[in-house]
Amino acid sequence: MDYTPVLINTYALGIVLTAIYVYKNERKMVDISTRHDVTGVTYIRWGKKLCDGPNAETIYSGQIGGGHYAHTGASVNYVCLPNDPDVAQPLKPQCDYDLIYGAEYQIGAYNQPQGIRSGIENRDAACAVCLAKGKMASIMIPGRDTCYKGWTKEYNGILMAGKYDHSASSEYACVDNDAEAISDDSKDDNGILFYPVKTVCGSLKCPPYKQDTAVLCVVCSK
Repeated sequence: MDYTPVLINTYALGIVLTAIYVYKNERKMVDISTRHDVTGVTYIRWGKKLCDGPNAETIYSGQIGGGHYAHTGASVNYVCLPNDPDVAQPLKPQCDYDLIYGAEYQIGAYNQPQGIRSGIENRDAACAVCLAKGKMASIMIPGRDTCYKGWTKEYNGILMAGKYDHSASSEYACVDNDAEAISDDSKDDNGILFYPVKTVCGSLKCPPYKQDTAVLCVVCSK
């Protein structure tokens, strides 16, 4: 009996199975690599419409919102609201709600820190949610505009918050030096506000800090 055709078919089958194995493993490595490319850490770039840090991806662009500066029960945090919201149904007309407003820059010639963009007083503040691809951690460092060794700068700016004597509390946010508005409208609608932060020496040690100066800030990733 001639076994040559059987041997040839077995050999051919082995080649096919090997090719399938190699193909599947190559696809698996591509999938792993692809998944790795989209991992990272998120941060909010206050004051900008887009993310342009190294290896940064804009998840969405939006407008800053929060509680009203004069409401004693207002929420303290700034939030980045997307420009393409899924709109919910209207609520019943009563007063048992919290309220969310837009944000405005309160930065004019009278209080403008050096390096911050001019001409943005009463403009509605922009924001962007960013993904630093391939990174494991992000941090906002107040008091510096450069990152420590081993960290990558995503952006730098000026530390801002609500005004110290307003009714509502607020939080600190690192607002980009090149702060942008969501439109050219400069109507003074207020809402949640951004004021530059100024140092007060005493319990804050000077040096290394200096009295009555703006506070720099930087967002870093690693």
